[in-house]
Amino acid sequence: MSPERAPGRPQRRWPLVTAALGAALVAVVAVLGAAGALLVHPCLPGDGLVGAVGLRLAVLGPDAECPVGTLGFAADGSQAARLVVLVALPVLVAHLAAALAGLSVLVAARALWRGVRSAVRVLARRLPVAAGVVSRVVRTLPAVPAGTPVVRPAVAVVRRRGPPALLPV
Repeated sequence: MSPERAPGRPQRRWPLVTAALGAALVAVVAVLGAAGALLVHPCLPGDGLVGAVGLRLAVLGPDAECPVGTLGFAADGSQAARLVVLVALPVLVAHLAAALAGLSVLVAARALWRGVRSAVRVLARRLPVAAGVVSRVVRTLPAVPAGTPVVRPAVAVVRRRGPPALLPV
């Protein structure tokens, strides 16, 4: 047992899980990057929101290598970095904030559920038991001398009251 761990408490393994997930993410990105799946196409459609925002940010413009109706990235790499800083980074931060907000709502809902469940249990203990409740009566067998095989019923016996059964005449 390690000295920093309190007795009776299980050891947390979150750092190992986090490291394994990080290594898996790096491996997936490396494989996709080597296959060319993460490359950005140099020509984008000129109509719609992408073209308007790209022209206003001076990141996109007419390019001789792109087909008619499409726009290409600016010639120098600083424009692409500007696009990442001005557009992609805020979108990433917004997605992370939305994910954290959703997670916090789930945590709050779970805490609320536990509180409601605990309150219902406390109230259920305080309520009086109704008189008409059918109870199970389990019959016990008398003590048997040692060495004698004991046969016990497999099912508890439930007493039920009702009209007497008619006997055949």
